[in-house]
Amino acid sequence: MIAIDRLCVSYWEKEAREAVEWEGVPPLRGRKIHKIVRFVNAQSVWMGDEGDVQVGASRGLGTDGRSGGGVVGQSGELLCVEADGVSCAQRASSADEEVDLEGGSLAPGFTTFGAPLGLVEIRLEPSTNDSNVPDPLSGSVPSIIGDGVIRAVDGLMFEGRNMLLAYRGGVTRAITAPLGSGFMLGVSTAFDLGASHVLEEGALIQGETVVHVPINLQTGVSVSTQIAALRNTLVEADARTWAAVRKGDIPLVVHVDNGDIMAESGGQITKSQAIRMGTRDLEQALGLRGDAARKRDLVAYAGGDMFRFDSKVVGVVSVGRGQVELF
Repeated sequence: MIAIDRLCVSYWEKEAREAVEWEGVPPLRGRKIHKIVRFVNAQSVWMGDEGDVQVGASRGLGTDGRSGGGVVGQSGELLCVEADGVSCAQRASSADEEVDLEGGSLAPGFTTFGAPLGLVEIRLEPSTNDSNVPDPLSGSVPSIIGDGVIRAVDGLMFEGRNMLLAYRGGVTRAITAPLGSGFMLGVSTAFDLGASHVLEEGALIQGETVVHVPINLQTGVSVSTQIAALRNTLVEADARTWAAVRKGDIPLVVHVDNGDIMAESGGQITKSQAIRMGTRDLEQALGLRGDAARKRDLVAYAGGDMFRFDSKVVGVVSVGRGQVELF
């Protein structure tokens, strides 16, 4: 017989009630707050500094899951973290709202790559998809396209349910490449999963990140032909995008479907390393630069940190959009 924590079950009473009320399709947006919010009973806070992620407030917070410290945030920024004898009493006294994390945590929002968030909502319903880009190796590319390099930013769609479900799961950023199964995909883009539309402040994190070229066995064209095409494009193409790739201003990512050797970590990845892999390291590999790589949202988890199955995301402190969103 499996024992179920009554406190854990109580976290999801609101979602269960809304699922019934809305016949399985409840609203996924939270309450957006631009005033001061205080998070209490936080067992740990993972802070970001110049794109690096390190343990911050956990040094001085309680460890019994209920007597942790407080964190005060406003307009997407942390105003105060109670740690190592630092008190937030003055800031906390002016808080407009208080959220009990019940031994939870604040941590950087994760970044996703691979899933076509922002371009696909219902995979088998064409009216909800951005469709595939033309493949220069299997057909002609219309001259009206110009340099033939497609940019994912031009087809972004916000507030899809897949996007918001990821957002409410602690994933606050996505890097998405154009859709396609041929030789050339195009330029990916980085955006905020919690934004309402592309014109909202902070919605577009970086319009152009990297150029994506798949090399695989499913295109109907030999791998050697694909590599020859890529080599020729890198050397001869006059388009602005490829000139930027040659200069090193835009990275080139080559997608492959198989590898001869895969290195395993042996289970020795620490929590801080795992967070870096899902935030800073992924973003740097996919071309995020400057402030886009340093300024990241913080996700508030109740009942535990992001590595526990029984914790729950209850809010996002958004730096880019200048607000706190509570669920």
